[in-house]
Amino acid sequence: MTGDLEQRVIERTRELAAANEALRKEVVERQRAEAALRLSEERFRKAFDRAPIGMTLTGLDGRWLEVNQAFCQMVGYSEQELVGMNFRSIMNPDDLDANLKGFQQLLNREKDPFKMEKRFIHKEGQTVWVSVSATVVRNPDGAPLYFVAQLEDLTERKRAKEELQRFQFSMEHAPEAVFFMTRDAGFSYVNEQACRSLGYTHEELLSLKLWDIDPIFPKARWEEIIQSRIGTVHAETLHRRKDGVIFPVEVSARHLWHGNDEFHVAFVRDISERKHIEEQLRHAQKLEAVGQLTGGVAHEFNNLLTAITGSLELILHQLPSGSELSGLVDIAQKAACRGAGLTKQLLSFSRRNPVDQRPQNLGKEAKEAVHLLRQAIDRQIQLEIKVDPDLWLILADAGQMNQLIMNLCVNSRDALLERMEKGSSASPPPGWEPCILVRVENIEVDEAHCRLHPNAKSGRYVRLSVSDNGSGIDEAIRHRIFEPFFTTKEIGRGTGLGLAAVYGIVAEHQGWIELQSAKDQGTTFRLYFPQTLQPPLSTQMLSSEQPAADAGKTILIVDDEEAIRLLGKTILELKGYQVLTAGSGKETIEIFANKKGEIDLVILDLNMPHLSGDEVLRQLRQIGPKLRVIVSSGHRTEPSGYLKDVSYLPKPYRPDDLLRTVSDVLQQA
Repeated sequence: MTGDLEQRVIERTRELAAANEALRKEVVERQRAEAALRLSEERFRKAFDRAPIGMTLTGLDGRWLEVNQAFCQMVGYSEQELVGMNFRSIMNPDDLDANLKGFQQLLNREKDPFKMEKRFIHKEGQTVWVSVSATVVRNPDGAPLYFVAQLEDLTERKRAKEELQRFQFSMEHAPEAVFFMTRDAGFSYVNEQACRSLGYTHEELLSLKLWDIDPIFPKARWEEIIQSRIGTVHAETLHRRKDGVIFPVEVSARHLWHGNDEFHVAFVRDISERKHIEEQLRHAQKLEAVGQLTGGVAHEFNNLLTAITGSLELILHQLPSGSELSGLVDIAQKAACRGAGLTKQLLSFSRRNPVDQRPQNLGKEAKEAVHLLRQAIDRQIQLEIKVDPDLWLILADAGQMNQLIMNLCVNSRDALLERMEKGSSASPPPGWEPCILVRVENIEVDEAHCRLHPNAKSGRYVRLSVSDNGSGIDEAIRHRIFEPFFTTKEIGRGTGLGLAAVYGIVAEHQGWIELQSAKDQGTTFRLYFPQTLQPPLSTQMLSSEQPAADAGKTILIVDDEEAIRLLGKTILELKGYQVLTAGSGKETIEIFANKKGEIDLVILDLNMPHLSGDEVLRQLRQIGPKLRVIVSSGHRTEPSGYLKDVSYLPKPYRPDDLLRTVSDVLQQA
């Protein structure tokens, strides 16, 4: 029995020792696990706190349990302010539903991790974009404890992306064409305007080289730019559209580096309209320069013509019937009239000719001009006219309208004769008949028409068209056809003033000209004149009474040209007038001051040395305020206050013109 007891004690001792060893091992293992856990927690804490991105632990109720320093800096709050705060309080409300839905998916094990981009409101008020990656932490039983989230600040990236998108949008919608060019003169980027201006698709344009769109750019120049790395280039050149049309452009290009990438960026502006305006300006400047010259020349020339034509007419009246000298006088008169016509054309295109604009029916003037032209144009040429019924009135000078139609028809006649006589690069087709068509019609100009024709203005107009099927106008010289003295005709067949005069007349009447021409097919000039609502003047208002013999009336003729004074004195004295003459402003004032009670009328030249006609008239009106005055000049200037109540007698004039004007003025009350 004692032995059994001892045996049991020994076994029990062994069991206790084994249990004790197991317990010791368990304690050691637990201590090791606790140390590992502490180490793990310490590492997690360091990683959490020192992470370069934001990290948060969020309770199931949405309150932050822990936040790291990176997240604090991201949203501008301290750790003490954030812990315990519900994330909803600084989150953009527009992102809340998506965030809550993502958390619910985590809790339901539908998604892990959950990712989204959302916005926080910084403490200072600005928006902070973040990228969130969140997961849920559960206990051993699987119950959710809290959310762990990693948050990366996307604000700068978003801002950069938005700026890039804004830049790309600006480039795409820029009013100028934009090209990015590679070292081999290819295109790596082109915007919408570049495609639109050249007529290519985006893909087509990217497949081309610089010289495919710039026909005058030398390849050697590109190599020079690349090798020398010229910083900025400004130049005007030409671009060629897909359809072959060439137009002027202004290019600003710059050589750029971005890291190891080297390229050129070019901004290209279509300057077609600017070139058109510059051409108009140059033309206007030429007209102004010649106009200034013709203003002075016309006065002297018209003085001579007045003396010549008036004297010839007086001689003609004195010659006996059937005199052999009558033919010679007639030849001299025609030559003088041709000289007067040239002077009138010079003044028309320089816009210095006296203009008497009245309500006119342009169709009536066109019919009269065509009737006269039929007698002068080769009978092989058909001359037709079509006039709309109920034509609107325009405010126009009848003489200038007649001259304008004559000039255009003569221009068409010469183009037809050129094709008939010399032939052209293309022979006339079978059945071709030379023809000039004059068309006058009402037309309403709309905005669409104005967009196609820069000089046009919307409104109601009367359009005069003169068309022919002659030789046409070469495109290379079209921009010059309205220049004074420019002509392609043979010497003796043209003065170069016809179309220049047309241009001046149309400008004077507030209109514009449109030209359509094709080589060997013909030309059409379309002239637009604005409608006037003024009623037409009665025939009585337009007609002049026959000169009356106002015997005994005293007239003072003032002109620095002795020939004009003697001619006028002779003409008037033959009709019974008493005539005084003065050759200068000073002499005029002296004579009038001494004989103002005797003088009934003064005929005054405007262009005189020393005292101008304007100044003489001012002083005459101070002496005799009710003095009747006829102003005579080769061209009319801008009226001053003293020129408003005077009659006008343009030079050169015939004796009958002088007598009629004098009679009309003297019979005025």
